[in-house]
Amino acid sequence: MKSILDIAHITLLETIRETIINMGGPATKGTLMRRAINIAKELPEVEYESLDAWEDAVNDQTHPITRIEGVSIRDGTIFTLPQCPFASSISTYKELFQGMPEEYSQIVTEYNKPGRFTNELMVGYGSGVSPFCAIHQPFRSAAGKKIKVAGNDIHIIQLGCKGGDGKKSVSNELCEIAGVSRETVEEHLDNGMCVYMVKVLEQE
Repeated sequence: MKSILDIAHITLLETIRETIINMGGPATKGTLMRRAINIAKELPEVEYESLDAWEDAVNDQTHPITRIEGVSIRDGTIFTLPQCPFASSISTYKELFQGMPEEYSQIVTEYNKPGRFTNELMVGYGSGVSPFCAIHQPFRSAAGKKIKVAGNDIHIIQLGCKGGDGKKSVSNELCEIAGVSRETVEEHLDNGMCVYMVKVLEQE
């Protein structure tokens, strides 16, 4: 049985393509990121006693980020998402239209360049593999600003992603900030699609 592609997903995919055509890659990237950040701002503030409690909420699917992206697998402070939340839409779109819009590559290129948003949220910098990364990664990092662990703020640092073709894309810059080796991220990507760190900012 063929997968059914939600009309809302078709509309999103086509809206992104038309925006690139009308506004160009840089402006479209900024628009996608701003919308993701604004959505994250609407989430409620939550606090967990520890990363163990964070993990419990993820597994119980009560964590606000998990409600959006699905259950991630924890290894210390590193979390790996086994499946991209956009994977089904991408797959069925490709099946229906025999591929993705060629304009999408512009977003990936622009998103992986250094910028104010990518710097503040610690996303991109080579970790993006599709235009949807410009929505997903900023949303997750911005959502992290609404979460505390043991009374401390946290940073969510994007480390790497894997495309549908199996190609891994790892950010050397963000791995250095996180103190995680590229090899470690690539190992996590062997069994996942998106890898990020949750860094607890302990008060001095």
